Amino acid sequence: MATTLGAAVAVAVVAFLQFPTTNESYHTDDFYRELRKESLSKLVISPSKSKSGGSFIDPDDIGTQVEMPNGHLLPFKKGVTDDEMRTVAREYHSITERATLNRRLRIVGYSLLAWITPCVALYLVGVGIAWVRRGFRSEGAP
Repeated sequence: MATTLGAAVAVAVVAFLQFPTTNESYHTDDFYRELRKESLSKLVISPSKSKSGGSFIDPDDIGTQVEMPNGHLLPFKKGVTDDEMRTVAREYHSITERATLNRRLRIVGYSLLAWITPCVALYLVGVGIAWVRRGFRSEGAP
C-alpha cells in the first residue's frame, strides 16, 4: 500500500511539472486549419504545397499582426477592423485552449498508465511467487 501511494505521488509530481498552460501551446498550422473559413479569410495565409505542410505569408499583404498568448503572431490583411481581429483572435485562442486540454488529458492518461503498470506487474509477481510456493508445499505441512 505504501509503495503504491509513493509511486502515485511520484507520478503525480512529474505529471504536475509537465502540465502545459495555454501559453505553452506552440503554434502549428493545424490551428489555422481549425479556424472557420470566414476567420481564415481575414488572415494573410496561404497553405503551402510543400511536403512540410507549412504556410506562406506574403509580407507585403500584412496590415496588422496580433500577438497571441502563445507567442504566435496572427498576420491580418490590410483593412481588417479591430472587431474582426478580436473575433479571429478569440477563435484562435479557443483552439489553443483545446489543444492544451488535449495535451493535459494525454499527460494524465500516460501518468495513470505509468502508475498502474508497475503496480499490476508487482501484484502479478507476488501471485506467481505464491503459486510456486503452494506447488512446493507438501500436503501435510501448515
